[in-house]
Amino acid sequence: MRKLGLISQLGRQAAPPRCHGGVKGPIIIVDNDFQIEFKAPIRRIVIVGAGIVGLDVALVLAERGYGQSITVIAEHHPGDTSMTYTSPWAGCNFSAISGSDANALKWDRLGYSHLTKLASERPDETFVHRTPSTELWDENVPHDKIKAMSEYLEDFRILPQEELPEQVKFAVSFTTLTINAPNHLQYLYHRLKQYGVQFLRQKIPSILSAFASPTTKVVFNCIGNAAKTLPGVEDSKCYPTRGQVILVRAPQVRSNVMRHGKDYETYVIPRPGSGGNVILGGYMQKGVGDGATYSYETESILDRTKRLSSELREMEPEVMAVFAGLRPSREGGARIERDELIVAGDKRVIVHNYGAGGTGFQAGYDHDTDTAAMLKEKRTNSLAFAQTDCHSCTSAGRTCDRRRPQCSTCLGLGVKCGGFVTPLSWDSNRIWLGKPSQKTRYIYDSNRGNESPKPPPKAFRFVDASARRKRRRRVSPVSSPDEEICHSSESPEEISMTSYLAHPSGQLLDDFDPLNFDDCELLDTVIPNTQEFLPDWMPTAFSGQESQDQMILTAQPSMNNIGHGPEDIFSQSLMELLDTVSTHPFDTQQLEPPRLVASPARQPSSETSTELIPNQIGNQHERLFQMYDTELCVLPLTSDVAFNPFRCRRQVLQGSRLLFHAILALCCQHQNHLTGGTWSKEASEHQTKAVELLDSASKRDQVKRIGLHVLEPILIMFTLDCTLSATGPWSGHLMRVRSVLDACGGPLALDNSRVRSQVGMLFWWDATLALISRQGIIIDQSYLDHLMLSQGEDEWSFYDLTGCPGELFGHLVQLAELAKQRELAACMTWLTFDLSPVAKIEQEIQQWQSSLFADAYGPNFDLIVENASESDAEADIEELFHSQQDRYHCAEAWRYALLIYIERVFRWDRKCPRPLILTWLVRKTIDHVRCCRHTSQTQKQLLLPVFLAGSETTDEEIRRFARKYCKWWANRSRYHMFNSVSSLLEDIWEENDSHAWWGSVIDGKTRSTGVAGSGVQFLFG
Repeated sequence: MRKLGLISQLGRQAAPPRCHGGVKGPIIIVDNDFQIEFKAPIRRIVIVGAGIVGLDVALVLAERGYGQSITVIAEHHPGDTSMTYTSPWAGCNFSAISGSDANALKWDRLGYSHLTKLASERPDETFVHRTPSTELWDENVPHDKIKAMSEYLEDFRILPQEELPEQVKFAVSFTTLTINAPNHLQYLYHRLKQYGVQFLRQKIPSILSAFASPTTKVVFNCIGNAAKTLPGVEDSKCYPTRGQVILVRAPQVRSNVMRHGKDYETYVIPRPGSGGNVILGGYMQKGVGDGATYSYETESILDRTKRLSSELREMEPEVMAVFAGLRPSREGGARIERDELIVAGDKRVIVHNYGAGGTGFQAGYDHDTDTAAMLKEKRTNSLAFAQTDCHSCTSAGRTCDRRRPQCSTCLGLGVKCGGFVTPLSWDSNRIWLGKPSQKTRYIYDSNRGNESPKPPPKAFRFVDASARRKRRRRVSPVSSPDEEICHSSESPEEISMTSYLAHPSGQLLDDFDPLNFDDCELLDTVIPNTQEFLPDWMPTAFSGQESQDQMILTAQPSMNNIGHGPEDIFSQSLMELLDTVSTHPFDTQQLEPPRLVASPARQPSSETSTELIPNQIGNQHERLFQMYDTELCVLPLTSDVAFNPFRCRRQVLQGSRLLFHAILALCCQHQNHLTGGTWSKEASEHQTKAVELLDSASKRDQVKRIGLHVLEPILIMFTLDCTLSATGPWSGHLMRVRSVLDACGGPLALDNSRVRSQVGMLFWWDATLALISRQGIIIDQSYLDHLMLSQGEDEWSFYDLTGCPGELFGHLVQLAELAKQRELAACMTWLTFDLSPVAKIEQEIQQWQSSLFADAYGPNFDLIVENASESDAEADIEELFHSQQDRYHCAEAWRYALLIYIERVFRWDRKCPRPLILTWLVRKTIDHVRCCRHTSQTQKQLLLPVFLAGSETTDEEIRRFARKYCKWWANRSRYHMFNSVSSLLEDIWEENDSHAWWGSVIDGKTRSTGVAGSGVQFLFG
C-alpha cells in the first residue's frame, strides 16, 4: 500500500490524534495518482470557559473522539494572567479540602486516580508529581471521609495523638499529587490543539450567545465566577472565595503540608517542574471579591507557614511574587446539571459545570466525566446501558456501571474500557436484496384530494459513501387514513419542499422531544423550519402586499445531491445527539438560488415599514438590477461563489429603500462610465439618498433593530467609491462597520456563511488599507480569528473573494499591525523596533506552498489529464489548466509582493538607498502578474502587488507594463481606483530620489493639513 501524505489547506498542519469527527479544515489527501478533497466537520460543541474545568471537559470529549467538533470560547486562555482567571494562581494539589458528601467522595477518588496516572506516565510533560503530604485539622473530621480516603490514598496513615502539634485534633499522612498550575494548563491547551479543538478569545454577553452559530447543538457552561452575573445563568448561589498566596523560591521544601482551621487555611505546596518554587498560603474568605493583595496578609502567611513546615524554616524563602485569586464557589457545591432550552425556535442542550470552589484541579476531571454523561441521561433505552459488564471490569472483578460506549468506572480509573458484548440482529426490511421495496410509501399533502394508493415510487440505494449528508428515513405523519395518498410521479429523491411545507413544523414537534432518543421514528423524520431558510438580509414584509401575500422562502429543486448518505451508527455517542438536536435537511448544504412562493404564514412587520418602497419597479430599473445581479456583484471578486457577499435578490431590493438606492447608485455609475457621462445625475441622486439612509440606519438604536442587514449596503457603497477613485473616506466606512458589528454582539454574531463572507470582504479592505497607511487595522482582530475558525465550514475562501490565499492573508494582517508599530518606533529616539516577529513571518512566507495553488504544469499535470472524463471537451480541459495556472501565478505574485513590503517597510534603513534585493523581488512579482491571463478576473486582483512592485522599479519596460495593466483593468472593470494607482506611480517615479519611496509620497498626500482632516486614504485592495 502506498503511503499517503496529508496537506492541509493552509499548508503544513499535522493530522490530530484519533477522531470520529473528521479532520481539521478542508484537507487534501495526495499521492502521485490522485487527489481527493474532504470538507471539514461542523463545529457543534461550544465550551464556555478555559479554566481547569473547561479544559478538562474538552479533554474528556476529545479523548472520546470529538475534538474536531469542539470550540472553546473564553476571555482568558492558558498563559494569561488576570484576577478573574483563577486557575493559574492555584497552589494546586490533591487535598482533603473537599466536602464529605457522596459526590465529593466519589469525585475525589476518581480524581486521585486520574492524577496518579498522569504522575506515573508523563510527570514532566503534565507537571503532575507525587509528593509526600501531611494534613492537619483543628477539628474532628467526619468518619465517612476518613474511611473513604484510607481506601485509595497511597501510603495513608493516621498520625498518633502524640505526634500532633498543639491544638491539632486529627492528622494524616499520604502521598499526594502536586501540580504546577500554569504549566499544567499549558499542557492541556497544547494537547487539546493536537486533538483539533479550536480556541476563540471572546467575552460573551450572555450564555445564549454561545448558540450564535446555527451549527452549535451543545454548550458546556464552565464559566466559574461569572455564573453569578452572566445573563442566562445568574446563579444567586454562586460566590467568590478569596485567597492570597505567595510564590517563593525554597528548593529545600519537598513535602506538602496543610493545616485546616475553623476560619483559616495554611499550606505549603511545592510547585513541580519549577526549579524549587513553592506556593505558600493562604486565606479562604467566603464572599470576598477583592483582587488586591495586602502586606499584613503576606506577613501572616509567612509566619504561619514557617511554623507549619520544618523544611521551610531550614532556609529563608525568597519571595518572588504575591497574588490573589477568587475561587468560584457555590452554596450546595458544584452545579453539574443539564438543561434543555429553545434557541431561535430550536431545542438545544446546555450542560452546566461550575462552582467547584478550590477543588477544580483535584476532582475536576471526574466532574467533567459526569458532565459529558449529562448529554446522555435522558436516553433510557437499551442503547444507553449494556446488559452485561464491560470486558475490562469483568476481568478485573470491578463493579461496572455498564454505561455505553465506555463505562464511567474505567474512565474514572484512567484505564481503557474494553467495551461490551453487542448482540446483532438483522432487519430484512432494511437490507438491500436487489429487489425494489414492496412497501407503499405514504406522503400526506393537504393540497391534494383523497386518492387511493398508487404504485410505490421507484426504490433506490446509495452506493457512494462520499455523499455529503447522512440520509434518514423520512416518515411523514398522517392525519387520518382517508388522507393517505402516494404520488407516483415523485420518487423519494424528487420530493420537493412543497410536500414538507404542507405540514406546519410546530404541529409535528408539539409532543416530540428531539433529545429523547426513544422517539426513534420521529428522529428519522426531518422536519424543516421554514424560518431557517430565510437569509439574514430578507425583510420580514414587503410593502403593498396584504398578509396573505407575504413571502416565505422555500427551496428550488436543485441538481445538487441533497440526500443523506449512509449513516454511521455510534451507539450512545455524542454524534447522535448532535445530529438530532435541531437538525434541518439543508443546514450545511448549498442549494440553488431560492425562489419565493406566496404563503399566508408570514405576517407584516411594523418594524420594517419605514424601510419599504413601492413594489412596482420600472423596466429601466429592472434592467439595472439584472445588470447588478449578473455582472456587478461578481466584479469585485476573483470568481462567483456560493455565498457571494454582494449578491442580492430582487425581492430584497423591493423591501429596502437603502439597498434600492445603493444598488441603483452603483449601477448608474457603471452606466455613466459606459456611456461617457450621461448617467452622472442619476448616479449622484441615488448616491446622495443612499448615504442619507445609511447614516440613519447606522445609528445605534437602528442597528439593534436592523442588525447585520446593514452590512450589505455598506459593501455596495464601498464598491461605489472604488469606481470613483482609490482615495476615499475608507476609515469612515470601516469605523461604521466596526460599530455595527460590536452593536450586534461581536464575532459570535457572525452566525452564517453569507454574513461571514461579507465581513471577510470588509476585513480585507481594512487590512489592505492598513498595509498602505501603516496606521493599524480598525476592525478588531477577533473577527478575523472567528472567520478563520469557520473557513472549513463555509463554501467561500479569501482567495475566492480577494485573490489572496487565506494563509498569506493572515501574514498580510500581521504585517499591517507590525507596520504601525514600526512607524511609531521610527518617530521615537530611544525606541528600537524588534525585527524578530517580522523575520519569522518572512521565513514562513518564503517557505509557503499549498497544493491548492500548485503549478498546473508540475506533478498535477498528469493528474488533471487522468481525471478528465471522455465527455469533457478539449476546451474545458484547457480552461482547467489555465485556471489552475492563474491560481498558481496569482498566489506567487502575492507571496513576492509581501516580501517586497517586508524589505521596504521593515528592513530598509531610510537614510540609505533602497536594498538591491528589491530588483529581484520586483521582477519575480511582475513576471507572475504577467503570467495570469489578462482576460481572467484573477489578474484583476493583483493591483496591490503591481503597485508595490511598480513603485520600486527603475526599469522602463516594467513601468510600461504597470501603466498598461492599470489602463486595461480600469477600462474593463470600470473601477477608477486603477487610474488612481497609475497616477500615483507616476508621482513616485518622478521623485528620482534613491531615498524616496511610496510611503513618503502617500504620506505627503494623505497627512497634509487639508487632506488628513477629511480622513482620505489610499485603498488598493
